Amino acid sequence: LAAIIMSSLFLWVTGTPVQAAEDLPKLVHGGKLYDNWLAFVPAQQRQQSTLVRQTHPSYPKHGPKKGLTTWRCKECHGWNYRGKKISDDQGNQTVTLKGIERLTGADPAEVMAILRNPVHRYDQTMITDQDAEALALFVVSGQRDFSAFIDPATGNARGDANKGAPFFQTICALCHGLDGRKIDFEPKEEVEYLGHVARENPHEFLHKIRFGQPGQFMISLSALTTQQHIDLL
Repeated sequence: LAAIIMSSLFLWVTGTPVQAAEDLPKLVHGGKLYDNWLAFVPAQQRQQSTLVRQTHPSYPKHGPKKGLTTWRCKECHGWNYRGKKISDDQGNQTVTLKGIERLTGADPAEVMAILRNPVHRYDQTMITDQDAEALALFVVSGQRDFSAFIDPATGNARGDANKGAPFFQTICALCHGLDGRKIDFEPKEEVEYLGHVARENPHEFLHKIRFGQPGQFMISLSALTTQQHIDLL
């Protein structure tokens, strides 16, 4: 009975159709894997993969990224999970890659099979079966379509900053600072603070606050409602 109540509460709070509240840690882990599964590969094994893994064979030949980073799920399927358009430097050749939205509500076993198929080619040295289960749970239960909450012309969030501020001030500011400038994500180049990410790629920002940063001590705010995510953005 307690599990049913917790599951219902979790569904009400997050809108996530997971089977039970105890699935939440696995779902969050799956969201991190979608972002960068490389963060969960042991350093020595990751270094070896860098030497033997070339650019993903399914990644567009003219694309801007090269090497192991092209094996990250978000590089092809995007932060909004609707796919990406990848062009060459001159924008003369564009390839539109598929999103994963069609797999919402699917059988996780189907997603796991896709990860191992000839198109994706993730083997056990890259994504273990245990991690594949978590990633599959995210794909079928963790996707959100935030398009209705973000103005397509300006990129502005359709939320209430005054309602989002307390979450930032009491949770996020511990690491990011009250002004959001405690962490510079591009210290070797031009500065990139949290506000830059939020404005330039709101879907990335939303994914990070929902699932955290892979390999870092950043908490997941998946227990907040969708509207509270937008208010925080």
